[in-house]
Amino acid sequence: MAANTPQSSPGLLTQLRSQHWFVKLILVIVALSLGSPVIAGVAVVAYEAAGPLAVMFVLGAILAGVGWFISPPARTDQVTNLEAFRYCESCGARFTVDTCPACHTAWTAPRIKDSPAALARFLNLMSAEYEAHRLDSSSFRRICNEYTARLDAVLARRRGPAPVPVAVVQPPAPAPRPADVQLRPEAASAFPARPRPAAPVLFGRPAHAAVTTAPAHVVPPRAAIPPQPAGPPRRSSRELGRAAIGWAAERQADILLYVGAFLLSISAIIFVAVQGESVNGTLRFAILSTYAVGFLGLGLGLHRWERVREAGPVFLALGAVLVPIDFIALRTQVLSNDQMPNDVLWFFASGTCAALYFALATRGYGWLYALPGIPAALVAWGSLGSIVNLPNEWFGPWFAAVAAGGYVAGAALWQTWRPGKWLLGFSAVLGSAAIAWTQSATTFTGEQPWALPAAYILGTAALAAGLYWRRDTLVLLALPALATASVA
Repeated sequence: MAANTPQSSPGLLTQLRSQHWFVKLILVIVALSLGSPVIAGVAVVAYEAAGPLAVMFVLGAILAGVGWFISPPARTDQVTNLEAFRYCESCGARFTVDTCPACHTAWTAPRIKDSPAALARFLNLMSAEYEAHRLDSSSFRRICNEYTARLDAVLARRRGPAPVPVAVVQPPAPAPRPADVQLRPEAASAFPARPRPAAPVLFGRPAHAAVTTAPAHVVPPRAAIPPQPAGPPRRSSRELGRAAIGWAAERQADILLYVGAFLLSISAIIFVAVQGESVNGTLRFAILSTYAVGFLGLGLGLHRWERVREAGPVFLALGAVLVPIDFIALRTQVLSNDQMPNDVLWFFASGTCAALYFALATRGYGWLYALPGIPAALVAWGSLGSIVNLPNEWFGPWFAAVAAGGYVAGAALWQTWRPGKWLLGFSAVLGSAAIAWTQSATTFTGEQPWALPAAYILGTAALAAGLYWRRDTLVLLALPALATASVA
């Protein structure tokens, strides 16, 4: 058999063609978006030169190039029907039967021995094949996972069960006897020592000699505590730069994917903004909504494919950013104030955004989604108050009710739920702002006199209910003042 010739590393275009088909599709969309002015210019020149047939030829060439790029690259080093052949380990002949036709040696299915040397050599060979670009990443990962598990099992059997540590119990120190207590000199002079009676003689020897003392308990020495290993050395700036360059080289397809998704969303916004009267408002809103729904769907579904799993959070974040922009486009492009009042639109828009952000945060897509969800929920609550024609003075108690519920929930959960402390502090700030708003509004207008007591009553009730779970000195000091203001 011929020796394997060293292969040159594939170029950038070959590496891009070796990516997942979805990654290549995104790259094609980005390339067509960025090169659309050039494509349009070429099409215009072709139309002026040879008419519509030339334009069709240009479009056909572009489609052919896109199909060639998306199709997987051909592998010249691949042997056809490799799984159908068997190789004789004596003479190297290739055949498809159970006996070598050249040396008549019976063929047996090979199996790697369960020894560290054999498994380590096989893993080294697979790593060399992968580094030489003769083995794709998915197959290499699957082989490494299987044979690394076998190697770990072999090493675990050789080491045997871990010894169970035996705790050494130190015996307590014996209590001092009364005769061994040493008195201070001034105390010794006050209590003179009395003579000790002579020990009785038993069978010709003193009694104390007949009593044998028990051997002292020998305490084994404690094992020395090994020194803690020092932490990893800090990297220099040059090493960090090399690591960043290596990471960028390994993740170039992912970086292109992220940049392409960002440029795609920005191009959609720019397209909608600069088209003017050529594109009506409904079509603009439909384009932005399609982008938002598409990014959200891709972000929620890309975790099923390992090659593009890391792109899911990027698409999900882009979709979450485009949702409020869609509602702004709905107001400016589709619906006027006569068709839908502002407070109704703000209520539906803020409520939708808050529900989306809190759902993403609670479903494990990142707690940062809760940060824009909080102001969205407050805006939706204020819009609801505007819908029911709430007077300005009563917006303080309107938000104080939310703050009271949040304060009680934070006081009940501040020890068992990590965000409970933040909820407690945020509710206290919101409640203080609501009471201050009501105080200033009623003082300035002189109307709605029951709004201020209602706000103070809500604050007093929340602080009193929170004392059931959390005792706070500041709350105990502020509670009488709030109660007095409620009935004043």
